[in-house]
Amino acid sequence: MKPSNILLDAGGNAYLTDFGIALLGGQKRLTQAGRAMGTSAYMSPEQINNPKLTGARSDIYSVGVLLYQLATGRLPFGATDGDIDFHIKRAHVFEPPPPPRTVNPAIPTELEAVILVALKKDPQDRYQTCADMAEALPRSLRPAAVVRRKPSRRWLWVAVGLLLVLALLILARPVLH
Repeated sequence: MKPSNILLDAGGNAYLTDFGIALLGGQKRLTQAGRAMGTSAYMSPEQINNPKLTGARSDIYSVGVLLYQLATGRLPFGATDGDIDFHIKRAHVFEPPPPPRTVNPAIPTELEAVILVALKKDPQDRYQTCADMAEALPRSLRPAAVVRRKPSRRWLWVAVGLLLVLALLILARPVLH
């Protein structure tokens, strides 16, 4: 799950593409399971450490990275020198993400909490389903939180975009093995 996997048509409808190692019933595997595959900036710790454990909670982590990026304008982990891929993967596994409000203080604290739960290192500590995260997101943007901080209309688009991604994941998950 990464920004380039979300396509918008002329009508503003979002489409989730490139399901990687996901399979529809009865299809032949085109990518290798058991190998860490994906874009390191959006990979969950378990996807890096043990790709066989990758599942819905890995998607939640990747959506957390996307939401972090939408809210702050940057990825939670980056590297400036050496083997960039290695440093990014190491950070996903071992380093806590910088709290989003340290990058953008205008982020509502409730939204920051949603992002940080999605980015927990242990999949058991994250939202258990995409539906759980989708339910938590609107609560993080309830009117009292929004009015208190006077954020721009950008937050509405961030929330709408994330809800579209989560809805697509919820709809896609039942047909994937």
